[in-house]
Amino acid sequence: MSNFYDELKMKAFSAFRTLSKSCPQFQDANMLVGSSDVKVSLTRSKLSKSIDTEWIEKIEAAIPALDIIIRNPSVAIEDVDEVLPVELSKHITEKSIKHLAQHTNYILDIKENGEVVPQKILNVFHEETHLTYENKFINTLLSRLYAFVDKRVRALDGTSGIEMDYKFGYSTEFEHFVSEENGKNSARIDLRIELTSPVSSEMSETDMEINERYAETLERIKRINMALIAYRSSAFSQKLGRNYIRPPVIRTNAILKNKNLRECLNLWEYIEEYDKVGYSVVGDKAYELPSEDFVGGMYSSVALQYLTLYSGVNEDKADAKIISQKRVSETYPEFDEEIETEEIDDYQVYDSEYKKTVPVSRLMNNRKKLSEDEKKIRKALLVALKADELMNADILAAEAEARRIAREKRRAKEEEKRLREEEARRLAEEAKKNEERVVTVRYRRSYMARYIQADESLQNYYTEIKNALLSYKGVKSRTAWSKETFKLGRKYVAKLDVKGKKMLNLYLALDPKLLEGTKYRFKKVYGDFPVRIKVTSERKKKYALELIAMLAENMGIARIEREAEDYRLPYEDDEALIERGLIKVVSLTGEALDENAVTVKAGVNIEVKPKNTESETESESETELSSESAETAFEVIPETGVREIAVRYRRSYMARYIQADGTLQNYYTEIKNALLSYKG
Repeated sequence: MSNFYDELKMKAFSAFRTLSKSCPQFQDANMLVGSSDVKVSLTRSKLSKSIDTEWIEKIEAAIPALDIIIRNPSVAIEDVDEVLPVELSKHITEKSIKHLAQHTNYILDIKENGEVVPQKILNVFHEETHLTYENKFINTLLSRLYAFVDKRVRALDGTSGIEMDYKFGYSTEFEHFVSEENGKNSARIDLRIELTSPVSSEMSETDMEINERYAETLERIKRINMALIAYRSSAFSQKLGRNYIRPPVIRTNAILKNKNLRECLNLWEYIEEYDKVGYSVVGDKAYELPSEDFVGGMYSSVALQYLTLYSGVNEDKADAKIISQKRVSETYPEFDEEIETEEIDDYQVYDSEYKKTVPVSRLMNNRKKLSEDEKKIRKALLVALKADELMNADILAAEAEARRIAREKRRAKEEEKRLREEEARRLAEEAKKNEERVVTVRYRRSYMARYIQADESLQNYYTEIKNALLSYKGVKSRTAWSKETFKLGRKYVAKLDVKGKKMLNLYLALDPKLLEGTKYRFKKVYGDFPVRIKVTSERKKKYALELIAMLAENMGIARIEREAEDYRLPYEDDEALIERGLIKVVSLTGEALDENAVTVKAGVNIEVKPKNTESETESESETELSSESAETAFEVIPETGVREIAVRYRRSYMARYIQADGTLQNYYTEIKNALLSYKG
């Protein structure tokens, strides 16, 4: 093959030399092209391509779920209405009677006994349809996924992992003296030739491995593309046709609860946010000096093209070949005073775009004057295209807004993660620098502390429920450390408890059997309040008020006129609640740092003194802080003014044994040996 090109080059150079001898104009043009300010550059780049496999793996992981849905699409029952003569009617429903009452023109006669004789009546047929929202979502996903993959297949098909890229640039400016009458022509010629070819010989082992991996990855993409083509021609796609959905996707119960549909939704969100090309290129660039024969042949070729252009624009009847003519508005050229050196950009990879170009000669030869009908058709097409553009503007804006929101959420998550990592690093550096000793304390929050720090909606529910309970005669409330109870004399009526910031637990002294099979969702518990309901929404609050009224009716409590009070309280932080005694520090571990940790730096004098534990009014507190689990309590008082911290130790059985007297350990040893001396 190289011999053929060498022979062709020799023939071309020989023809140029012959033409130069026989044609003085060509010889002059060749001299002008070669003697002027010429810039010639030749670069050679070795390109190593690598395909991003992340999006391939995402699609491959979702294809099984997509295949299951396409093979087993959801089916819905659709009502099809059709007005038929009475003698042909078979499917009469209540809807048919209502329709006949609204369309009295279908009534043929009304007899004396009131019997209505219709002429036509509405028939309601029940037919199966595949046009559900979930199926439309999958059909839209198939269309977008195919466009996503096919675009990259067309950009990568026919390429290899290792390629050579050659770029030749040639530019020159000169003045061509024509005659005394015509003066001089100012000419500028810019020529750029690019050549990309795969490397097939003299490849290293590393390059061969890159090529093999590239070919394998490209084959995976082609298999995915073939699978999507098969899905688009399946019976599922033919039934759906062009029935698509408009983004964003509505999270229906079927999509959220079906495992396969959730995977398809995750794939939809991934390809919507994926804005990369899908592959990357690394190039090793080298600048070469072109040979004299090569540059000389290029001079002759450029000179021939210049003379061809000059003769083409100056031939006779050139004005008759003008397609269209337009006057250019008056402009004022700007001159750049700074002279900058020209730099050659690195190899860039852009997303694939294909444009169809039509030679001017073809337009000139095929020039045709439009008829009146063709003008009307063109006008109608332009109107339709403009209308379609306006209709799609809202859709495109919604898609752009959805993508922007997704990008902002992703960036917010990344920023939050970065801030957490920086805070962790800062704490680690400070602990290492100051040789800090970390002491972890745990807080016991009272019922009132949890209520103060709860959400505003919970306080609203609490206010309405408490006012409802206190609106019955003789009902009184009592707030303890961990709960709030309501009594009628010595009888328990209800109990309130706060869990988290948005959940209010209401316990009622109702018989659970009364609520079985009703709309009220409750949980059976033991004790004085057998029924517990969670109040987390307006609907649950409404149910709670209905159950309170039911309880009052069963207990025979009369309702009284009472002005409703506002029990909402402003939010307070942990420091303020600790000072008020609503939060207590009950244990110390010294193992890990959490959000409730207190750091005591080395070098700070700490006084440790015994402190008597206060007895709790609630049975839960007495159980948790009994003498068996809280052996000693201390009060840590740093001299720097840090608040007091109550520390109580919970000792295990083994800890108490290890710290016991030697006499006790002797007793333990003899007794345990005596017990274990019996068989089994």
